[in-house]
Amino acid sequence: FAFAYCDDLISVVIPDSVAYMQERVFSGSYGTKIYCHSQEQPTEWSANWRADIEFVYWAERWEFDDDGNPAVKG
Repeated sequence: FAFAYCDDLISVVIPDSVAYMQERVFSGSYGTKIYCHSQEQPTEWSANWRADIEFVYWAERWEFDDDGNPAVKG
C-alpha cells in the first residue's frame, strides 16, 4: 500500500530495476497514470499490484518533454 489513496498522484514512472511489486500498491489512487520501463508486467510482480489503476503504459524506454508529457523513446 505504498501509494494507496494518494489522490493527488498524477503519474509514476517505474524503472526496469523494480524486481517485485506487492499487491495493491496503488489501491485507491484513482486517475494515476503509470509508465513502466518494460514491455510487459514482470512475472515476479503480484497480479493485483495495480489495484484501482486504469492507466498503465508499457515501453522499454520513456522520455518526457519539459512539461512532463511522456513519449516512447525511439
